[in-house]
Amino acid sequence: MVVRKPVKASSTANGKYLLATYKVQTFNKISEKGLGLFSQDTYELGPEVQNPDAVVLRSASLHDMDFGSQLKSIGRAGAGVNNIPVE
Repeated sequence: MVVRKPVKASSTANGKYLLATYKVQTFNKISEKGLGLFSQDTYELGPEVQNPDAVVLRSASLHDMDFGSQLKSIGRAGAGVNNIPVE
């Protein structure tokens, strides 16, 4: 699995750029090796993350969950989308 860091910056009043932090909510037990691919400078990561930009899961069912319009991606370890609402 290759994780590419997003390039999303905003300019401040002094002309310097700040990288955005992306929120990634995790479900189930995700391998520490896989989670280590997410830079701590760029990603807020964990099961307690609210209003996520992305979701990473294994087998948790997401059918009863509400996600905001900011959600950009759902990544699942495994095959199929039976636990992911795709409508």
